[in-house]
Amino acid sequence: DMTAVLTIIPKNISSAVVSFTGYSNNSFIYTGSEIGDINSKLSVVLDGYSLIKGTEYICEFSELVAIGSYSETITGTGNYTGTVTVSYDIVQKSIQLIVEEDNNTGNQQRFTYDGTVKYPSYIVKDENDNIITDATITYSENPVNSALYNLTITASKEGYESGSKNIQFFIEKATITLSWSNTTFTYDKTSHYPTVSHSETVASD
Repeated sequence: DMTAVLTIIPKNISSAVVSFTGYSNNSFIYTGSEIGDINSKLSVVLDGYSLIKGTEYICEFSELVAIGSYSETITGTGNYTGTVTVSYDIVQKSIQLIVEEDNNTGNQQRFTYDGTVKYPSYIVKDENDNIITDATITYSENPVNSALYNLTITASKEGYESGSKNIQFFIEKATITLSWSNTTFTYDKTSHYPTVSHSETVASD
């Protein structure tokens, strides 16, 4: 009789394909809280076979919060050996800036010069159409004088991708109306001047 000794060695998982089910490019959207799906959506496939967590591989991801790029090592166990590394990202949400339109002039919002800075009306929304009220707003310039402006408005917020919008609007000239009083004098060999007052109104187109 002959006796053969067979040895079955664990299979190396270094060539396994690792991904997160339902997440393209292994990217998770920043939420401000822990990303629970990092563990539950992990998929490890080797030669067409999906390995079982805890039985055929072990890996425990940290429940990360902050935006950034990360990597974790997956280790084979049981009938599998070796390691494979998976990289993933927590990325910013997109933010959309929408400028309200003037009912009379389309998106050319109009103002009257009064010596103060003028900005067009706008609202900030995220990609799910939720209104964002605490975004930081910056402007490409601070319009004061009468002119046609092409103003870039930029919204930013921690955890979101900054968004911007260019809006054209007009600051109209103000019309100064002069009023005269005390225009009648009695000759007395001295200089006399009437009293002048003024008011500002919107210039007509």
